[in-house]
Amino acid sequence: MGDNLPFDQIESKLKLSATHKHRSGDKRGKTIYTKDLWMLNSPLSEDKPLEKHFYWLWNQLKGRRKYLLGLKKKYHIDIFAGYNSTSDIAGVEIPIESMKIYFELKIPFGLSIVVG
Repeated sequence: MGDNLPFDQIESKLKLSATHKHRSGDKRGKTIYTKDLWMLNSPLSEDKPLEKHFYWLWNQLKGRRKYLLGLKKKYHIDIFAGYNSTSDIAGVEIPIESMKIYFELKIPFGLSIVVG
């Protein structure tokens, strides 16, 4: 995410197409985006454990680590992870090996938890 993201370059270097992208100023309903965004969603179903999504993502990106670290100098790189549950005593355990993407890209781990 950032200003003037080089969408074509990102897709060329990563050899991946965004699952969503927008430019600052684009509208979606009443929302007007204030930053460019290039986003890649895991194709795995939501009922798969989080670590499976992390493994999938890292397998797509690990060969482009240097490029991604270069992007980090100018843009914001984030991995959004979410956990939904209908129980107020549910929890999640994530094997440390699947967290490699966070260590390698030097980004903090954030987890959105939705109960309801």
